[in-house]
Amino acid sequence: MVRPYAPKTFLRHVPFDLLRQFFDAQRIVLGVDWDATPDGDVQPVYDAWLNLLPADRERAELMFRNVHDLADPDGVRMLAEEAAFQRFDPNPADPGYGPHAIALWTLLNLPPVFHNALQIRQADILPGRYWHRIPGLPNLPPDASPDLRHQLQIVLADYFRREQGRGQRVTVEHYPRPDGKHYYFCYPDDYTHAHVGHDVGGKLRRSPVRPAFEIVFVFDSASGVLELYAPGPKAVRGVLEELFCKTLLNTSPPVEVPHDPAYQLDRLLDPSHPFPTDPADGVCEVRVRRMRVSLTNSRRRTILEADPEATTADVFDMLTEQFPIARYPCSQMHITQAAFALTYQPRGGGRDRKLTFEVTYPNGCTLKNRSEEQRTLGEKYLKSWGIVSD
Repeated sequence: MVRPYAPKTFLRHVPFDLLRQFFDAQRIVLGVDWDATPDGDVQPVYDAWLNLLPADRERAELMFRNVHDLADPDGVRMLAEEAAFQRFDPNPADPGYGPHAIALWTLLNLPPVFHNALQIRQADILPGRYWHRIPGLPNLPPDASPDLRHQLQIVLADYFRREQGRGQRVTVEHYPRPDGKHYYFCYPDDYTHAHVGHDVGGKLRRSPVRPAFEIVFVFDSASGVLELYAPGPKAVRGVLEELFCKTLLNTSPPVEVPHDPAYQLDRLLDPSHPFPTDPADGVCEVRVRRMRVSLTNSRRRTILEADPEATTADVFDMLTEQFPIARYPCSQMHITQAAFALTYQPRGGGRDRKLTFEVTYPNGCTLKNRSEEQRTLGEKYLKSWGIVSD
């Protein structure tokens, strides 16, 4: 889940000695007397931040946002794994630093580790609905030679130029992981856009820019599974999978076999449907926050959204009120989407955490965007509640 960034909050989370090192390394004169400013007294630092030259503030803020993206337990774990993979000592001098400080320390001291972990983290939070999973490929590492990576650039550029009139240039970056996964980040040129913004002199100008859009291939050489992130229609996705497999794996993707729906949400039509949990998981509340109800004999549908302050049965009470069984038999209703919220106590202790995710009939689920711990927890209960098809 993407967490909001605010510069003042960010500055409050980082020890002043690290902030001082950062601004010195970037040759940005902040104008703060660090020796006379108590660590944690963030207001004078924030005031100086606001008075920076716009170019200096924008350059620093871009890096601060990247640090913020890795400043949580999953991000720290990824930094440690990447440091070990690159054979660096992953820990800062003071292990008591929080996640923001650890991430900033890594940026200052181990830039290659920080950059690689950031790339993988940003792939993990890409919207789940644009990912597609292709099993059944050879469980062998892809050819990671520069020549074949360059060949992938060529075939992608040729496809996008020919079919969409964009992609004149394509950059492909390869990131092998210690667990046997290989990430390929591909950046084809997009169409030219008009950018409106202020120049260094403060004058509003319109200028042409050619941004790049992003495609991500993740190949798990241990299981032979390819995952593709590519917004767009199914036909485009199929071509991209074919190009990747032929270029780097010397094979074609297996023919996709139609499969039954993965999720059966109609079980939620029963207000008494149980949501049992395992005491070992520390789950203290299960709530269905929202349901989308479709009628099988028409194209009408309704979204029921519960009051977050009401009881956990509120959305089911709404279902009974809006669709009385005498008028709407279950055979004429179909739940096509549901949003769940689980409140649980983390295994390592600490305050309660909340896991929220959506399931969409037939095969959509946003658990892809969650951490490994939360994804495992959510998948466990979708199965135990009878929502995942056997």
